[in-house]
Amino acid sequence: MKVPFIALTLAAALYAQPVLACGPMAEVGLEENAEFGTPTVDLVGAKIRTPSENLTPEEVSEVARGNMFQVQACYEDLVRRHPQAAGFVVATVVLDPKGAVEDAAVNVRDMKRDKAFITCVAANVGSWRFPKPKGQGSLKASIVFRATRATESQELPTVQNALAGK
Repeated sequence: MKVPFIALTLAAALYAQPVLACGPMAEVGLEENAEFGTPTVDLVGAKIRTPSENLTPEEVSEVARGNMFQVQACYEDLVRRHPQAAGFVVATVVLDPKGAVEDAAVNVRDMKRDKAFITCVAANVGSWRFPKPKGQGSLKASIVFRATRATESQELPTVQNALAGK
């Protein structure tokens, strides 16, 4: 089934958040594939990289969970080009003292490094707003997502195992 790109932005309109589309998306033809399953993005969790009491991993995860539809849209675009793409996505953000993202870097594990996908995720994560850190200076955190085409539910790994590549 072909769907106009505007349908993908419905979630963005509902949450009043933009979805930054990366790549040619005039028409979308993504359907469930019996061999690969439905593309799904799950939040594994977050880890604070800067020793601090500024924000908790739970607060970072809450923001990621509320904006995960943006990462899902990037992943759906990726599986159109690479149907078997699956693995871990690690977004590392540096937050300024007001909770805005100063820098966002994205790495993938166990999946093809696709420049358009990485750019899409980084651009979207870079637009997120986090709670204002309580301390001085910037804060660095990593957010781990699992992108799968699984046909059945799988147990999520711990953040530490996902970041360690286990």
